[in-house]
Amino acid sequence: MFQRYGGVLLLIGIRLIRANSDGARSQANGCTSCGGAIRDSWGGWKLGFYKFIGICSIVEAKLWGVYVHLLCAWDLGLRQVIVEDDSADVIRLIRNPSASANGPLLLLHIDALCNRVCDVKFQQVARSGNIIVGRMAKLADSGDFDVYKFIVPHMAVVDLLVADGNI
Repeated sequence: MFQRYGGVLLLIGIRLIRANSDGARSQANGCTSCGGAIRDSWGGWKLGFYKFIGICSIVEAKLWGVYVHLLCAWDLGLRQVIVEDDSADVIRLIRNPSASANGPLLLLHIDALCNRVCDVKFQQVARSGNIIVGRMAKLADSGDFDVYKFIVPHMAVVDLLVADGNI
């Protein structure tokens, strides 16, 4: 159960879970990837991931990040999650998928996962709040479409977590 207290969302009964995701596009070949991190309200690492996607828009890459997040949340048994992204377009599309008749089919899958996960909130964050997952997104290797998950922080983001005071 989420409650608002002084402008801060609190999760009653268990620790608040935040899922940040991002998308990236290679300037060299135009290929996209996504990455993300699931952390608790104290910044503790729960899971990180990255995935190569291929050729698509950056908005679609970010939507892939949200989709993978929701799959990971389900696999971890999390049923109350706040998904954060730095794109107002992504948040708007997810909150109102029917408004985009020609939108990505992935929106239907995200909506179905939201209904399965139970209590999912979406909110926009500042770009500066997505640095860790931006770096995770850039780790994906072209040609390999698997999702790579990390239950401990990937060494490529440890310095950012240390600077953030969460390691």
